[in-house]
Amino acid sequence: MEKQRILLVDDRPDNLLALEELLGDMNLELVRASSGRRALEFVSERDFALVLLDTQMSEMDGLEVARRMQADETASRPPIIFVTAGSWDQESQLRGYEYGVVDYISTPIEPTVLRNKVQTFCALRSQQQQLENTLARREHDSEQLCHRQAEQEVINALLEISLEGSPLRDSLRRCLVRIFDTPFLSVMPKGSIFVAEDDVLELYAERDLSTPLLTLCARVPFGHCLCGRAAATQKMVLSDCLDHRHDVSFDGITEHGHCCLPLLHEGQLLGVLNLYLGHGQKLDKRELQFLEAVGSVLASMIRHVLAAKKMGDSEAKFRALFESSSDAVMLLDSQNYLECNPATLGIFGCATQKEFCAKHPADLSPARQPCGTDSLTLANERIAEAMKKGSCRFEWLHKRLDTGESFPAEVLLNAMELNGRPVLQAVVRDITERKNAEFALRQLNENLKEAMLKAQAADQAKSEFLANMSHEIRTPMNGVIGMIGLLLDTDLDDHQRHYAETVRSSGEALLGLLNDILDYSKIEAGKLEMETINFDLRALLDDFAEMIAIRAHEKKLELVCAVRPEVPVFLQGDPGRLRQVLMNLVGNAIKFTDHGEIVIRASLSSETKEDATIRFSVCDTGIGIPREKCRNLFQQFTQVDASTTRKYGGTGLGLAISKQLSQLMGGKIGVASDREQGSEFWFTARFLKQPERLCELPAPTHMRDTRILIVDDNATNREILVTQLTAWGMRVDEANGGKTALRLLRNGKKTKDPYSLAIIDMQMPDMNGEELGRVIKADAELADTRLTMMTSLGLEGNAQRIKKIGFAVYLTKPVRRLDLFSSITMALSGITPQRKRPPIQQNSITNPLDCNARILLVEDNTTNQKVALGILKRKLGIAADVANNGVEAIEALKLREYDLVLMDCQMPEMDGYEATAAIRDPKSRALNRDIPIVAMTAHAMQGDRDKCLDAGMSDYLTKPIKPTDLIEMLGKWLPGESAKNKA
Repeated sequence: MEKQRILLVDDRPDNLLALEELLGDMNLELVRASSGRRALEFVSERDFALVLLDTQMSEMDGLEVARRMQADETASRPPIIFVTAGSWDQESQLRGYEYGVVDYISTPIEPTVLRNKVQTFCALRSQQQQLENTLARREHDSEQLCHRQAEQEVINALLEISLEGSPLRDSLRRCLVRIFDTPFLSVMPKGSIFVAEDDVLELYAERDLSTPLLTLCARVPFGHCLCGRAAATQKMVLSDCLDHRHDVSFDGITEHGHCCLPLLHEGQLLGVLNLYLGHGQKLDKRELQFLEAVGSVLASMIRHVLAAKKMGDSEAKFRALFESSSDAVMLLDSQNYLECNPATLGIFGCATQKEFCAKHPADLSPARQPCGTDSLTLANERIAEAMKKGSCRFEWLHKRLDTGESFPAEVLLNAMELNGRPVLQAVVRDITERKNAEFALRQLNENLKEAMLKAQAADQAKSEFLANMSHEIRTPMNGVIGMIGLLLDTDLDDHQRHYAETVRSSGEALLGLLNDILDYSKIEAGKLEMETINFDLRALLDDFAEMIAIRAHEKKLELVCAVRPEVPVFLQGDPGRLRQVLMNLVGNAIKFTDHGEIVIRASLSSETKEDATIRFSVCDTGIGIPREKCRNLFQQFTQVDASTTRKYGGTGLGLAISKQLSQLMGGKIGVASDREQGSEFWFTARFLKQPERLCELPAPTHMRDTRILIVDDNATNREILVTQLTAWGMRVDEANGGKTALRLLRNGKKTKDPYSLAIIDMQMPDMNGEELGRVIKADAELADTRLTMMTSLGLEGNAQRIKKIGFAVYLTKPVRRLDLFSSITMALSGITPQRKRPPIQQNSITNPLDCNARILLVEDNTTNQKVALGILKRKLGIAADVANNGVEAIEALKLREYDLVLMDCQMPEMDGYEATAAIRDPKSRALNRDIPIVAMTAHAMQGDRDKCLDAGMSDYLTKPIKPTDLIEMLGKWLPGESAKNKA
């Protein structure tokens, strides 16, 4: 038995020596690696059944080594057992399992434990290898059998055509069509069949030949062109291109190749099969062997027809086909066989035709058929059926006369007359190979089904593990984030507030990580649901840009967001998931960009009447990404800088989730970048169009052809504004600074084509927006030019100063399309347009709460009780009582009327599901059995919401509870006005 290879990884030689001594007598091949890098080299070069990996090494710790082994797609990724000197926290264990760690061994090592675990995993690896080898062999055998079966089906179809007795030209045309329908034959659907007459090939059948070819190739002398050369030499002629051997040529002929196969029968040339090949294409050995078999059938067909024509006797045609068929063909009446072809003797193991014809059909079969009926009775029934109906096709179990061995066959009985006598023609085809192939496929399907069940069980275990981990992490996080939120509402000094804000941001970052892991788990399991609701793309991007602009401006970055005018904006899809992908890409752009700009664009990729595919791109001027690392960015847990000293944080999950979400939205994702050259991340998404579009906002008639000057040192900002204003029918020029702007403004006055409006950026080198505005208003010739200021979020609050300079309005970057339209309208005419912007999605948050309402909080965790009561009482002023479990909740609802119940799901004595069922029970003594019950749970996996609703709850909140989410939920379920005072 071949030794299993084990890799021992430790940077201490004495530990490696100790492991070797413990495992030395176990018939194992032990390989030592004194560092993580050496271990990675070994794994990339050889296969290992198991890796014993020390977690604490100086150069590279065990977790990093395991992660790199798991990330290397070229390596075998062996199972890993961590050898650790201490206990590990849950997060480190979770990471270890993600990196291929299957078990942990603590030091000092117990020899028996070590040896048992090594022996177990080695045995599992051996069984796995055996199973993989078996499946590979079966898959190869199955593929070969399927290919042979497909070949036989084509040959059989050609034989059946040849037996139908149709005119030769018609039969050859049908054969040509069937040949081109062969799935594995890599030829063009174009070609011909020639029949040899004396020393000339006459075109009998063709497909897709052009008119010049039909004329030029109607009759081809032997030796001319490739077809004639194949006929003259009686050898296959192959050509992968047009060359000197082609005699036929005319204007417009495309380059191609030929396969010219002579059709031979017993050394006699009967014709040529000509198939067209693509330019530069060659046929493989198997295709050539198949074509030779096809050629034999076609030659036999032509020979039979020509023989029958020469003899003037249709029976001669039947005789030729009868004798040349590879299937057993025989004639019989109701009692005995009358005649058989040579193939029959070979198939049934019979020496002579006389011996065979002395047998009854039942003599060529076992006593009983697989259905249980005796063969004699069933054979007579089949014969009678064929005589009555004219034909009968069925499967039958035959046996050889020489060995008695049974074999499955397909039988076709056709009634006919021979010399005025009713007889049956029987065609028997041995289908042993087909049956074996079907059996092999069934076995393979069974094995695959078993493997699928095991995979589903593993997936279920992973889902349960993630669900439990989610619950256990979210429960304390609810307390941490909630209590910090309440703490921040109190009077704190600067140091205390800084510490509290740090704790809250860290908790929210941890919650974001947990959400990313859960999202990726849902996507991997195929359980992430995508919504289809109406939304306004432009409004969504405007709101998104306004939200993200704060982070960009904190780093003094220009943020530009633009939708091309041709993009349809009233769409149907999942705006939340679209916003999630944009947040991932733009968040990364801000993180990795220290100066310059970030540009978000939406452009039209393709469009139909029903849907549109839109391309979103996020371009930055940041640190860039080395080209060689771009291709791995969208893999989970992959980062450009994966060292332990990396400057930028992150899990590497955001881009992997973005890739999956873009695919779920019917698109794809990519990146173009290089080191220190900035990056462009892009993705596409397909959305349905809304059946009834809202009208676009048209520019008033008096604003069309209005001349406007854009002044901004940022070229991207200028491009976006010019594109939008031009789409509204305005004439737009641009200037990259104050001096150029003044020159253009003065030139406009001189040419009597002045600018009606100048849109000026605040932050520009040499001369900023305020200075330029003062110069314009101080110049008598230019003073009547209307001015609009563009400023970043960080410069708000200067409206009065800007107004005194002479600016009509000012815009906050990034500029929303509706705000741009309104500001231009106001600046030019003083009339502010009124247009209600459609909501980003259909549902809106209602926030007016009934402060006279009373709420029952059902929660067993004291910290979570304090958080919820703090939000309800201190922030919202709503009265609330507490029940510690489901039993107390039921008793409280019997004694007092409440407006709403906030119900935890996991509690001692009686959980939330049981309590809800008891409250909804028609026999319940609760004062209001229909009271709204909102689940408040740390379970956040797929299906948890449905589980709560199925239990009778009204709605669902995920912990940690955000005050805004709770306000929205209360606004949804509390009455608008209190019917009575519940003091």
